[in-house]
Amino acid sequence: MDQLTTSRLVLRPWSEDDRAGFEALAADPQVVRYVGDGSAWTRERVDDVFERQVRHWRDHGFGWRSAALAATGEWVGFVGLNHVGPEAVEITTHEVEIGWWLRPAMWGQRLATEGAIALRDEAFARVGLQRIIGRHQPANVASGRIMTSLGMTFERDATGRHGETVRICALDRAAWERAVALD
Repeated sequence: MDQLTTSRLVLRPWSEDDRAGFEALAADPQVVRYVGDGSAWTRERVDDVFERQVRHWRDHGFGWRSAALAATGEWVGFVGLNHVGPEAVEITTHEVEIGWWLRPAMWGQRLATEGAIALRDEAFARVGLQRIIGRHQPANVASGRIMTSLGMTFERDATGRHGETVRICALDRAAWERAVALD
């Protein structure tokens, strides 16, 4: 549960210190436009998801990680690795998902990719998972590119709880091991 570091990021376990930043992200129309129905989250939903992620760390020893710039300590968002929540009707809750939300001012700098690679590697190396998935709406081309950068491949399209199309991509341990061996 220690922090992870990359060349530009410090990724520390999710904690109460992240509540205000998460609340701001969930209220930002740019950040949530490809999440569910694209609406800003209510305070109740923010609190529910936030508390669920704090419990996830306690119960599983992995989860969302707060992302800050290594050089300045500036909070940029989070990169997450978690069991899929009950709101994900398009997949079963035994799956473990990787995802990310960054402040829009940080977009386009490959920070999400950098953080996601660190969590992908943690998923297989430290946590010992056999598979991870990622979900994104097809219009969210940037997230699709990040998933490709992680070595994930398209698995299927599904329908989310608001009727939105959700693209599901996956990476298994064997494919990760092959990719890491090539690095």
